[in-house]
Amino acid sequence: MVFTRIKKAKNKNFMEAVAAGSAMVAFADTMIRPEETSKLLDYARIEESLKVFNPAEIIETFEKYIENFHFDSRVGREKALKAIQKIERSSEEARLVVFVCCAIGSADGEFDNNQRLAVREICRVLGLNPEQFSLDLKAPKPENFPRPAKTATYTKQTTTDNIPEWMKNTSNILPKPGKHEKKTENMPEWMKNPPKIQKQKKSNKPDMPQWMKNPSEIIKQHQENKNIPGWMRKIK
Repeated sequence: MVFTRIKKAKNKNFMEAVAAGSAMVAFADTMIRPEETSKLLDYARIEESLKVFNPAEIIETFEKYIENFHFDSRVGREKALKAIQKIERSSEEARLVVFVCCAIGSADGEFDNNQRLAVREICRVLGLNPEQFSLDLKAPKPENFPRPAKTATYTKQTTTDNIPEWMKNTSNILPKPGKHEKKTENMPEWMKNPPKIQKQKKSNKPDMPQWMKNPSEIIKQHQENKNIPGWMRKIK
């Protein structure tokens, strides 16, 4: 009995770290599944350091950390990492904690990126390299890609309620091919008798200045010196 208590006290931190890490990974996808709890119990039955603990005690510790996450994700994360930090960095126990967390993440058959990121953070706290545990993030599936918004479809309008009457039946307005008879029954009055526009007579002569029309008059004035100033007339 005393030996069991000593062993439990020695392995208390390891059990707390396993339960806290399992809760952190299980809550990463915001849904706690029965497969994850069952996986934790399976590990408790095969791990020597956890056999001294009653399975109900391990589940109770696991649920304690889950309740912290339900209260607030930041509070839950802080308390879980604080329990995990009690494990010696880069030790064999640290590696076991990470392996258990990976098993919890893939218990339901889908180890998604949110759970992988949680385990990567646990690796950082324990001084381990995530690449050693195959924790690369997966590319999203095509069905998870954002779908483009549906474009508006054009429906061809077949109704003729808003079409003027003269557009519905153009046979009375337009002549049939090959016929040049003018039908004027449905034509407006102004189209039947359009106003006549008087054509202006075109003149071939451009609008010439006055002095070009009567050059002889200009020459005569020049000869008589009528337009020469007086002071120029007196100069000899």
